[in-house]
Amino acid sequence: MGGPVEIPGGGRVIPHSWRTLLTGTEGGRDPDGRRRSNRQSNRQRKCRTNERSGVSDPERTPPGRERRLVRREPVPEVAPPLEAPPPPPTTALGELTLLGVLLGVCVGLVLVGQDHWKKGLYVVALSVLGAAGLRLVLPARNVGLLAVRSRLLDVLVLAGIGAAIFVLTLAVPVPHH
Repeated sequence: MGGPVEIPGGGRVIPHSWRTLLTGTEGGRDPDGRRRSNRQSNRQRKCRTNERSGVSDPERTPPGRERRLVRREPVPEVAPPLEAPPPPPTTALGELTLLGVLLGVCVGLVLVGQDHWKKGLYVVALSVLGAAGLRLVLPARNVGLLAVRSRLLDVLVLAGIGAAIFVLTLAVPVPHH
C-alpha cells in the first residue's frame, strides 16, 4: 500500500494509499463523502464527444452506434441578479399629495410644541389617516412617495398608524389645572 512519504517542509506522512496522497481524499471517497468509482459509466465510455463541435467522435464511437448529440448552452453558476421594475413616473399631483400630508403633520407637531398636545396629535392622526385615504383612491403615479409597497399594504400601515395615534390620544385624560 503506502510507505512513508517525505513532506517538503520536513516530516513524514504515511498515507492510507497512494490515491489518498494524490487526491487528498480518504479511502476512495470524494471530499464530500460519497463513494468514488474507478470505472467509467457506460455513458462516459460509449459517448465521447468533441467539446467544440458537439458531434460524436467517429474514431471512438463503436460501429453501428452513431449518436445524435444536442449541444446545450452552458448553465451559469450564479443566476443573474433580478432587477426591480422601474418606479412609475410621478406627476406634480403626486408630490403635492405628499407635501399636503407632511404639512398637516408639521402643523400638528407645532400645536404639540405650543402646549396644545391633544389637538396637535389629533391633527397628526388625521393627516396620516388622510394619507391612507389618498393612497387608497389615487393611482400610483399620483401619490408620489406615499406609494412604498402594494396599495393594500400601504393603506393598512398608514390607517393603522393613524388610528393608533388617534385612539391613544383619546385614551389619555387631559389634566385639569
